[in-house]
Amino acid sequence: MKKKDILNFFIWIFASALIVVTIKELPFAELGSRLKDIALMSWIILLVVNVAILFLAVKRWQVLAQIFGTQLPLSYFFKLRQAGSLVSFLTPGPQFGGEPLQVFWLNQNHAIPLDVGIATVGIDRFLETVINLFILLLCIIFILLTDIEVDLYRALLFILSALMVIIISAAFFIKKSILLMKIFNYLIAKFFNEDLLLEKNGRKTPSKANQILLTISRNKSKLFCALTLALVGWLALMLELYLMLDALNLAPTLYDVILIMLGIRLALLMPIPGGLGTIEASLLWSFGILELTLVGAGGIIAISRSRDILLLLVGMVCLSDLTKYNSKPKHNKSHNL
Repeated sequence: MKKKDILNFFIWIFASALIVVTIKELPFAELGSRLKDIALMSWIILLVVNVAILFLAVKRWQVLAQIFGTQLPLSYFFKLRQAGSLVSFLTPGPQFGGEPLQVFWLNQNHAIPLDVGIATVGIDRFLETVINLFILLLCIIFILLTDIEVDLYRALLFILSALMVIIISAAFFIKKSILLMKIFNYLIAKFFNEDLLLEKNGRKTPSKANQILLTISRNKSKLFCALTLALVGWLALMLELYLMLDALNLAPTLYDVILIMLGIRLALLMPIPGGLGTIEASLLWSFGILELTLVGAGGIIAISRSRDILLLLVGMVCLSDLTKYNSKPKHNKSHNL
């Protein structure tokens, strides 16, 4: 058995153990009646909000992709996102995993050059990661300024460290882009038989990092639009959690929503597929601190995991469709950085 397989095995064992421990703490008899009492209109509203969250995320990616001349319909970006999310969900660390396949599909199905595909996927993931960390940082600071007795200083240190690493890495990429692109070009040429740094006439192109920055600077309006969509998407996530808590008759306050969301998002940073076990444990933690009934925690788990299963099924359909996609290459308006 390979080392990677052994690591994945122990990760799944750990996740399963967390789920078992969580399930033992939940009062299932009362939980069933609480879920049955949720009004039909509440389910409909939750469905609409979830559709809006998906739309905002996909639209943000489409807007960012247009910066690099990738002109594809929203429906195709939806397929890419859900198929990639399925792969990410099933691999250690739910935040990443399906991106290489998304670049591959863009290249194979629409003849988008690898450098443009990488920029298209990379800018979206980079923006999403940075915004998520900044909002988590604000949430931690907000909670620390309240009367809620919870030790979040280690989480604060972790988030600050992660942001510093990202900022330093981005600065290094900009300063040392030529060296990094030589290494990256070698790997791409080896595995894809395509040279990203060489034009057909044999001349080297300018630094890809500089081209990316120049392209972004020329499209600041689209970048601002993407940032706005990302922030609205976060508000929609908060609204979704509030609606779930309200549907379970928990009378949530702003502090409740922020602390519970903070726990969920921190749990998603753990290298566990789909946050299995870690999200459930985080809900028990936050509900215990807020002195809320564990029935509510079980209700949030049931509703959110039902949503995840539905999205995974959609992702399977999208993955199947993308793998069978066999149309002729489509020419976009521009593929130049």
